[in-house]
Amino acid sequence: MLAVILIFCAGSVQVDLSTPKEAAKSLYRAVQAGDAEGIMQTLDADAEHQPLVSALAELLVTTKHLGDAAKAKFGDAAGKLGSGTNIPEDLQQVESAVVSEKDGAATIQIANQLAPMVFHKRDAGWKLDITDYFNAHDSIASQTKLLRNFSEQLKLATEEMVAGRFSTPAEAETAIQQRFNEVMIKSVNPSSQPATAPAK
Repeated sequence: MLAVILIFCAGSVQVDLSTPKEAAKSLYRAVQAGDAEGIMQTLDADAEHQPLVSALAELLVTTKHLGDAAKAKFGDAAGKLGSGTNIPEDLQQVESAVVSEKDGAATIQIANQLAPMVFHKRDAGWKLDITDYFNAHDSIASQTKLLRNFSEQLKLATEEMVAGRFSTPAEAETAIQQRFNEVMIKSVNPSSQPATAPAK
C-alpha cells in the first residue's frame, strides 16, 4: 500500500504527520516557531480534551519564549532556563533516534529524554500521546486553568527578564518556582482567606 502523506499548513510551519519521526520533528518546529496551532495538530486528544491541548500548546510556546529571553540575557549561563532554545539539537536527535513501531503505535527514544515519545496512528496521521498530562482525578476545566495560569506566570517572568528584573539565572528560577508553587496552592485551595473573621 502507498503511504498517505498528510501535510497541514499551520501558521508559520508545515505539519507533517506521515511518520512518527516527521510528526516529532513537526512538533519541535512548531515550538520553535511559536506556532500553537501547529503544536496542537501534532498532539493526540479527543474533542473533550481540546481545551487542555490548547492550554498545553500555549504553555510550550511560552516556555520557548522564556528560554529565548534567558539565552539572550544570560547566554550560556542560562542553563535550564535556556533549554527551550535547543530545538535544532533536538531535531538532530530525533533524526538519529530509534523508532519502534507496532500495531498503530510507535515509540521514539531520544537521547536527552528520560521517557520515550509515544505516537498513535490516527486518520490524520501520527500524533503524540499526551495522556500523561491528563489527571483522571481533576476536571478538564481545572487542569486547563492550571496550565493557563502557569503560562501567565511564565509570560510575566519573561517580561521581567527582558526588563532586567533578574540579575542571575538562579534568581529567575527561584522567582518562577515560587510563582508556580503559589499557582499550585491556589488550584488546591482557591480561597486562601478564612471564610469568617477569627473570633477576638
